[in-house]
Amino acid sequence: MSEDTSMLAEQFADADQQSEAAHLGMWTFLATEVLFFGGLFMAYILYRHLYPEAFALGSRQTNLLFGTLNTGILLTSSLTMTQAVHAAQESKTGSIANYLLVTILFAVGFLVVKGFEYHEDFVEKLVPGSNFNTALPPRAGLFFLLYWAMTGLHASGHWPALRDYGAGSARAVFEPLLHAGRSFGIILALCGPGVDFSLSAALPY
Repeated sequence: MSEDTSMLAEQFADADQQSEAAHLGMWTFLATEVLFFGGLFMAYILYRHLYPEAFALGSRQTNLLFGTLNTGILLTSSLTMTQAVHAAQESKTGSIANYLLVTILFAVGFLVVKGFEYHEDFVEKLVPGSNFNTALPPRAGLFFLLYWAMTGLHASGHWPALRDYGAGSARAVFEPLLHAGRSFGIILALCGPGVDFSLSAALPY
């Protein structure tokens, strides 16, 4: 109980109230993620059903190596993040710092790979708009519109975490996961790989 008391934020009456608020906050966050990306996935499913050939052809233009590599990075960083939460629950300060550092390095690696992937897409003219690759059917542009929207939004989510850790405010970002419990860290960390592999490494059917 002493650990909880030492980490008690001033706006809470006790550790139980803080933990309950953390659970509510994490569930709310996860629900908004499901609603937001769920709508995008439903749009993807709908248009893929309406234009199967165009979407299959569009998916063949994506780089399977980059998508698979980033999926591996995300899954491994999920492990290091949940290990950091576990270390925090056991008050292993040194392990927390090490696991968070490795997680940050994985996040940087993810963005580097994503940069190479996006550069290749620009070179191949796979960006929806007036310069879109004319060798592909116009409906393939819908695939890449969703591809850029979903992978771009996902990638942009890495920057706030890197900024906060770099500014030394990792505690403010990390404590909600600690109080909400390791299971929330697992769920949260596994949200990303599905998005990235589903579109960056979209398999033709």
